[in-house]
Amino acid sequence: MDKRKLLLLKYLLNHCNDGYKVIEISKVFGTLKKYKGNFEYLEEDILFLKSRKYIDLKYIDSENLCLSILDNTRILQENIIFCVVVF
Repeated sequence: MDKRKLLLLKYLLNHCNDGYKVIEISKVFGTLKKYKGNFEYLEEDILFLKSRKYIDLKYIDSENLCLSILDNTRILQENIIFCVVVF
């Protein structure tokens, strides 16, 4: 997984608690400068995360997205933290 996807996943983890959450696309672009306001890149990365079962996506459009964080994401986060601490 590339750095842009990891940053997006970290952002989603910080902004989604239990259950589904609606997030404004403009806020994602405001925080994650790597997207440079390009909705197609963001949508592509969201669909990638969905295909890998890191998130459950209800919908995405040019203004909002609705998703839930799945357990795979939390496991990945724990493994990344473990790798950083060990190395």
